[in-house]
Amino acid sequence: MKTLLSAPLALAAMLACSTASHAAPIFVQMTVPPTGEFYSDSQHNAGTLTADDFVLGASDTIRSVSWQGANSPAGAPGPDSFRINFYADPIDGASLIQSFSVGTANRTAAGGTVGAGDILYNYSADLTGAGFAALGGTRYWISIVNDAMVDPINDWTWAGSFTGSGRGSFNNGVSWFSQTSQTNFALDNASLPAPVPEPATLTLMGLGLVGLAGARKRRRGRVDPAC
Repeated sequence: MKTLLSAPLALAAMLACSTASHAAPIFVQMTVPPTGEFYSDSQHNAGTLTADDFVLGASDTIRSVSWQGANSPAGAPGPDSFRINFYADPIDGASLIQSFSVGTANRTAAGGTVGAGDILYNYSADLTGAGFAALGGTRYWISIVNDAMVDPINDWTWAGSFTGSGRGSFNNGVSWFSQTSQTNFALDNASLPAPVPEPATLTLMGLGLVGLAGARKRRRGRVDPAC
């Protein structure tokens, strides 16, 4: 792991944006601002992953996930291809319950940095299908992994802090070890709201519809010379 420094952030803003107009998160774990980042990239070395645990107060279905991360070193990230895994406790190579390929996810700049100046991003994604059904009072592990083939010096890291009892893997989840880590993520029992078009986009759409209506009107008033 890298030597990491603290940085400014407003994780609450991420949660407000990703959960607007639908149910509140059923589990939230955050360090504001995050003070560390942990590799969770299947292309880093032989696959360096991070996992964190959670317990819901009541049985529920997880349908969307929000989290924070960065690419190391600092700079604009390359393409993403995220996979979200849920494991039973204790986590090991045989305890994977369900895996969701969410692809690029929704990514927005958080307006700060983490670690050694890495640009911090907010992410959110819906889980495919029916989501993940979690039993209340049961300990699970979640691992958010970036599978994208990118430049090795621009690997993905999961933001959080050097506290708690997390898990790490150096072989893409075949085996796990204990590490002092706590990651930033939130779980929701509702899907993400549909994106709202920007005002400029709405204006262009309106102009397009007006133009289309005008074209149809002109066609109706035109005589085909072949007739």
